[in-house]
Amino acid sequence: AGVIAQNLVSFPSGLFFGDKMQFWGVAGRDGMWYLALTEELKNNFPPLNPSFSGELLKNYHYFYYLAQAEISRLTAIPVIDINFRFFPIFVSITFGLSIYLLIKKITKNNSAAYWALFFAFFSGSFGYIPRLLGYGRGGWETVFWSMQPFSMLQNPQLGFSFVLLVVWLIFLI
Repeated sequence: AGVIAQNLVSFPSGLFFGDKMQFWGVAGRDGMWYLALTEELKNNFPPLNPSFSGELLKNYHYFYYLAQAEISRLTAIPVIDINFRFFPIFVSITFGLSIYLLIKKITKNNSAAYWALFFAFFSGSFGYIPRLLGYGRGGWETVFWSMQPFSMLQNPQLGFSFVLLVVWLIFLI
């Protein structure tokens, strides 16, 4: 249920609805950059900057997109499907599995691990409270500078970094 909920926003991106391809959430803005970068990495390493013709892309964290590019190149699966469907599902599953394993290892308690899994997928911050009290404008999601679980796959490399962090904690323990 958590994997499905987390992927509701990313999964429909890049699919045709009627005669138009649509992009949901920030996929219309950031998603285009991710697709361009991944396509560039299929052809060039180091990649050229998709925004500035002929310029190398420097000081950017593109490991996640390099992995997508290689999988696309080796399997011929379109980058758009890898970016908006396959990798988000993989990241979401490994996120949940790693949270479960970490809490199970720490507490030795199945119930605690299941609760941690529930909160990892379905909880959020109390960022909506200042807005309800009349403070601030705009969205509630990042009011405390923290990406919420339901939208962490809008920034896929962040979601993947959570997986790497939790796996590192498991091995550290």
